[in-house]
Amino acid sequence: MSDPTAEVTHTVAGGVAYLTLNRPEALNAITPAQRDVLIGLLGDASADPTIRAVVLTGTGRGFCAGADLRGGGASTGAGRVAGDVARMIRLGAQRLIAAVLDCEKPVIAAVNGTAAGLGAHLALACDLVLAAESARFIEVFVRRGLVPDGGGAYLLPRLLGPQRAKELMFFGDALTAPEAERLGLVNRVVPDRELAKTAREWAERLATGPTIALALTKQLVNASLDSDRATAFAAEAAAQEINMTTQDAREGWRASWSGEARSTAGGEPRRRAAQRVGGSGVVASTVSQVMRADEVLSVLELLRRAEADVWIGGGWGIDALIGEQTRDHRDLDLMHRRDQEAAVLAALSAEGFVETLDWRPIRFVMTAPDGRELDLHPLVFAPDGSATQASPNRNTPSPTPPPAS
Repeated sequence: MSDPTAEVTHTVAGGVAYLTLNRPEALNAITPAQRDVLIGLLGDASADPTIRAVVLTGTGRGFCAGADLRGGGASTGAGRVAGDVARMIRLGAQRLIAAVLDCEKPVIAAVNGTAAGLGAHLALACDLVLAAESARFIEVFVRRGLVPDGGGAYLLPRLLGPQRAKELMFFGDALTAPEAERLGLVNRVVPDRELAKTAREWAERLATGPTIALALTKQLVNASLDSDRATAFAAEAAAQEINMTTQDAREGWRASWSGEARSTAGGEPRRRAAQRVGGSGVVASTVSQVMRADEVLSVLELLRRAEADVWIGGGWGIDALIGEQTRDHRDLDLMHRRDQEAAVLAALSAEGFVETLDWRPIRFVMTAPDGRELDLHPLVFAPDGSATQASPNRNTPSPTPPPAS
């Protein structure tokens, strides 16, 4: 008897789990034992915080030729007990498709060849579908006198609409990869030799994303197809409420506010603010010059080129965040490390952005790794080089995140 664990290879690299059907001699038709291994691996990937994306593919010329029941299945003879077939479908093909749909990590199908019957539905249940030019999708059930299973009558109408779904299921004609892409079943068709590379690039990009936000987004989209508007809107609001408690959301908002890129560690990225501040203290400077939000973005670009660690403040910061380019602001508040004062001033002065500078204390609150809020009262440097300790009574509050739009 073959080892089902050897027939589904499993590797992890860069936060991505690669699951490969490995029965090329059978075009990767899935046995019951192999199916159970795959369900278990999807469940493990869903629960493992170090795995942030999944790629599902096959070896050889086939992605998956469907279910292989030669080793046992529902009998059509006198020995069959009423309910056997329904039970087999519920605990077999349907459970596999549910494992893909319910996986909390994005699942990419890299369809390397024929995807027929259950194999086609396995690919289409994935969140993103990449297909090699040689791939084909076949609703093979009608050719065998069978009703589609493995969630086919659930998935296809939602992807294509009922008329197109019926056409594929009634005739069982093979659908080429370009045709599948045209119908919207496939995200992208690539040359066969580029399939593995493209799947890896997509998965690695997902692995650097906000994992919890992606999981909630997947859940919302999948559930929306079965929901009315009120239910979908309520679920969206609840998901946003949950997500705003994550470190990803706090990091992402702060990155947008400061004009810097969000940490791409994936999952719950480490906070970089504490490292930026260090023991150097924070200084706030105000550029007393009327400027639009788009001009302010140019200022930040100058400061990034000067390799200055800068936070931004003032009403213009919110305008820039929400894309508003029309309001003018008299004061541009910049918060930066005191040891970078000269670099910040030089970068601004060189471009004529500075008329006067007013150095003043600020209140900077950040969250420590243990969850405690730290209120920093840094040293403040005046233009003449003198330094004073910021007083809590004179501090201006740090901005709070705008409500999610």
